[in-house]
Amino acid sequence: MTNPRISRQLCRMHGTKKHYEPVPPLPVPPLSQSLERYVNALKPLIPDEESLRKTEALVREFGADNGEGPKLQSLLLKHAEGKDNWLTDWWLDVAYLTFREGNPINVSPAIAFPRAQNILTQDDQLQYAAKIAHHAVNFRNLIMSKTLTQEGAGKMHFCMSQYDNLFGTARVPLAGKDGQTLLAKDPKHRQHIIVAHNNSFFIVPICHEDGRPMSSAQIYASLQQVVSESPRTEVPDVHQSIGLLSSEHRDTWAGAYDSIIKHDPQNRQNFEAIQNSLFLVALDQDNPGLPTVGEPENRSPFVHEGRTRLAERGLHGGGTHANSGNRWFDKTLQFFVSSDGGAGCIIEHCAAEGPAVVRLTDYCISMIEKDTDRLRPDPDLPHDVPRVEKLSWKLSKEHGETIIQAGRNFNAQIERLDLKSCEMSRFGKEAIKAGRLSPDAFIQVSFQLAYYRMYGCNAPTYESGSIRRYSRGRTETIRSASVASDAFARACAKTDDVSVEKAELLRQAVLAHSEYSKWAVFGQGFDRHLLGLRLIAKENGIPMPPVFEDPNYWESLNFRLSTSQVPSAHESFLSFGPVVLDGYGLCYNPRPNSVLMTISSFRDCPTTDTQTFAEHLEQSMLFMQRLLPLVPKPSKL
Repeated sequence: MTNPRISRQLCRMHGTKKHYEPVPPLPVPPLSQSLERYVNALKPLIPDEESLRKTEALVREFGADNGEGPKLQSLLLKHAEGKDNWLTDWWLDVAYLTFREGNPINVSPAIAFPRAQNILTQDDQLQYAAKIAHHAVNFRNLIMSKTLTQEGAGKMHFCMSQYDNLFGTARVPLAGKDGQTLLAKDPKHRQHIIVAHNNSFFIVPICHEDGRPMSSAQIYASLQQVVSESPRTEVPDVHQSIGLLSSEHRDTWAGAYDSIIKHDPQNRQNFEAIQNSLFLVALDQDNPGLPTVGEPENRSPFVHEGRTRLAERGLHGGGTHANSGNRWFDKTLQFFVSSDGGAGCIIEHCAAEGPAVVRLTDYCISMIEKDTDRLRPDPDLPHDVPRVEKLSWKLSKEHGETIIQAGRNFNAQIERLDLKSCEMSRFGKEAIKAGRLSPDAFIQVSFQLAYYRMYGCNAPTYESGSIRRYSRGRTETIRSASVASDAFARACAKTDDVSVEKAELLRQAVLAHSEYSKWAVFGQGFDRHLLGLRLIAKENGIPMPPVFEDPNYWESLNFRLSTSQVPSAHESFLSFGPVVLDGYGLCYNPRPNSVLMTISSFRDCPTTDTQTFAEHLEQSMLFMQRLLPLVPKPSKL
């Protein structure tokens, strides 16, 4: 029976509407506006004035009345006619389905949950996992019934379509361009989840025939079956490490996938069972030799070793000696739980952005925090619990060798990743807001200052800006490196002395970022627009205009800082890898009195170092905190 306290919480977390308010189609920005904003974005990135002047000449030529720009703009406007979103299908292909590097680290982010203090044993692990699964299905039912409260900002509503893609979906490896499985509209379908334990995969029924979720106790009993049927062995059977293939280069994985399907019909059924499942739950082993989750690192209170290990566990599983084979990286949602209190969720990025998944995980965490009752064996329960089904694979010797090589390749990728989880515990978003500044913009400017102090220049910077104000909207680039941030970084690069002048430069940098953020979320950034012009030229067989072959254009897309704010109601934090070899991945959750962050780079790049960047970031944030009291307040009208 559902706990009555949880029932009341459910009422607060969803509405009674069975429809969502419509949102408008994504607009195509004016050409002249996008070109002007593009040139302005280049100014802090291209120090060579002669090179910049050449680019400006190419832009003027492109945008002239008789140039190629207006022609392509006309074709793009025609392409957009009658569409709810002229961009999203293109974006799905360009950003995800045709991207050939492996999903983990390169594409799929991971959310780490606050450490569950009450998980100390394997039984605790199963109880927690059962409750996650139960509440996740409840959340799915809110989506299916359209009673999940529609999000928005002010009087504007947000598109809710990303939620439709969370459950029962997966990426499918195909040569050249991947495919997707999407949620069946019939609620009688997608009635099971996949549970991974010791690299084995099980079909676990999760819903009754009418779509109602099974109780946490029923799921718990099923998880006990899984554990009893998949004991740990000293030498793992390579055939039971097939999940490692989903970490591979997409074309390598596509070839193996096709070969395995052709080898035996049972294998196709297994793949379909995984792809059609609502989600996956990985029951992980504790990573040997790692510090207890939650244990701070001795070197610096800013870098948190326990959280770092948890972030790594989410992103890649820790290697073949740990939990990397206990994953299916093509699955949209993978929850992982270990018996040391570490838990989280891995996201296959095709389906949705981080905030939609965080709403789901926040919901599950909140429900579990209120659901403190222990699940106890019920003598009548076995009659109500369907048997779990272990997936049995029919593989050749060559397939086994491919899996072994996939493990070697993945271990090498894991060794490359240099990741740190950090916490600025001295202040958070409340202190920043007290200074009349945007917390997101403040944090972004701190990234700019830290990078400038470390490298003496600015970096092309990507911040993910949501365009869910529009139908099927995904993201637009917020350009964090600006003329104003450059002025602030230059003034503060060499000294931590505070002054009113530096505080004013900080204010100007924050305002510039806030202004660009507003442009982006209203679909008026330039990056997706220029991408659309490139793609419409390609579709129409038009030679690529020189403005898009300009080295400065491609330099502006070499995002050495790839960043994203993913707020959570809990002390959850998200992490991902860099998007370029010589770059950093930066994700952050601004809390009232702290900021949780992860920083990643690649160890084989001679110019990057995560620890050094973390030190510069800590110093930059503390310096900017000292400027807050000096920031001029807006004058009263």
